[in-house]
Amino acid sequence: SFGSTNIRTLQETTPYLIFGKKGIDLGNPGDTVVEKVAATISDIIDISKVYSTNWDEGNITSEIIGPALNWRSAHMQLTQYVSTDTISLELIGLTNLGTETLIGTYTTGCETPLGPPTPVKLDIYNLGSIIDAHQYPYLKLRFNAKDKINNTPAQLKSWHVLYEPAPETAIDPASFYSFYNSPIQEGDSVRFGIATHNISNKDMDSLLVTYRVIRNNSPAWTKTKRLRPHPAGSILIDSIAVSTVGMQGINTLQVEFNPNFDQPEQTHVNNIAEIGFNVNSDNINPIMDVTFDGVRIMNGDIVSAKPNIQITLKDENSFLLMNNISDTSQFRIRLKSPKDADFAIVPFYNNGIQLMQFIPATSNNKCHVIYKGDFSIDGTYQLEVEAMDRSNNLSGTNRYSITFEVLNKSTITDVMNWPNPFSTATHFVFTLTGSEIPTYFKIQIMTITGKLVREIDLSELGTLHVGRNITDYAWDGKDQFGDQLANGIYLYRVVTNIRGESIEKRESGASKYFTKEFGKMCLIR
Repeated sequence: SFGSTNIRTLQETTPYLIFGKKGIDLGNPGDTVVEKVAATISDIIDISKVYSTNWDEGNITSEIIGPALNWRSAHMQLTQYVSTDTISLELIGLTNLGTETLIGTYTTGCETPLGPPTPVKLDIYNLGSIIDAHQYPYLKLRFNAKDKINNTPAQLKSWHVLYEPAPETAIDPASFYSFYNSPIQEGDSVRFGIATHNISNKDMDSLLVTYRVIRNNSPAWTKTKRLRPHPAGSILIDSIAVSTVGMQGINTLQVEFNPNFDQPEQTHVNNIAEIGFNVNSDNINPIMDVTFDGVRIMNGDIVSAKPNIQITLKDENSFLLMNNISDTSQFRIRLKSPKDADFAIVPFYNNGIQLMQFIPATSNNKCHVIYKGDFSIDGTYQLEVEAMDRSNNLSGTNRYSITFEVLNKSTITDVMNWPNPFSTATHFVFTLTGSEIPTYFKIQIMTITGKLVREIDLSELGTLHVGRNITDYAWDGKDQFGDQLANGIYLYRVVTNIRGESIEKRESGASKYFTKEFGKMCLIR
């Protein structure tokens, strides 16, 4: 019956006051709770209530005053002061962190005999020399009153403090605001810009600003920088770009101007802004390609004893570039030689010697590993390769695996033309072994009577490589002068060497179609 009658039915925006006394005496009709509800949100309301007490002393503490650039003076005025009263005024300094320190206590007494109440004033004009505003930008006053004889303590009529107020900056998105982007692909940069406005008539020094990315209620990334000076009335605009690597999911970007009251300011509640953003994970597998001397081989193919093996990894995510030397950890390359029972990892460096070279990705996010093999043992090798992008997505469900054969001795099989017979064009097919390609290579085409009608040299055949070759070049059935040859059977032979040294002929399934190193081709139109 002595509680609030309105508090449970109040609207959130309705001004409301309630005042009561702890330990209400149910038998005392005067011990009631006083409350008042405003009619509108803009109404000013006040209440007044007198309670009788048995205390002979008490104190009143002011609200926090400041922040100040300089303290000037403090003033207090009392009423109902008699000779039995004892009063004091305490000055309490507060740091930016809220730590309180008692700066000084001022007392006064009355030497007049007991009589009518006497007004008393207390003025402190040198407040700036008593308290350093740089150390204590905030101040509280505490008034203590005591009257143990008459229980009529002095009453505080008024008090106030004069000071030079600190400046005030406030985030001002109406002047400038930009944000890119949510949701955003992992690896892309969140870009944020906002303005802050010095709304006071005091200049501020160069302004400090801190940006944070908050994940799971904890800062995951922080950057602090100092901006230019911030004069009274000026607007500062700042922006930041934050990489989203490792920030998959929900995040909050926070900006705070003048963090931790780096310089005195009236309030801090309008210095902080937050915006949420979501980062999409990279779940797409990269694409890997493996070539030997520029050619994609098939299982069992013969390759050079010193092949240039290139492993290419391309990722669709253009933001998470594989462009750091540490990305070599994303590659796992294993080799089993003819003398090994199991695979061995191929390192990038072995005893300080570089075995493989990492070529970082550029804007197309395609990186390469160059493995210059040196296979001195003849036989069948097996290579396995697996790779991951920056998000640890594998290049495929199964690792790349290929077997290949190495013959260190330089040989060449008989050169076949394909197709045979042909009508418009025919290519030449053969296999090279060893580690070098011929330096001289010529195909001579003749009639069955032995007349030379066409010579095709190395420059026309195009690029050759150790292993199985099908020439890019195709003979069109024309002679040395570009005239079309007649239908019929033509003979051909190959003359080749490496720096003048002949190349041993290697038997193959095609050898039975050659007679004394001459092959036959049939032109049909």
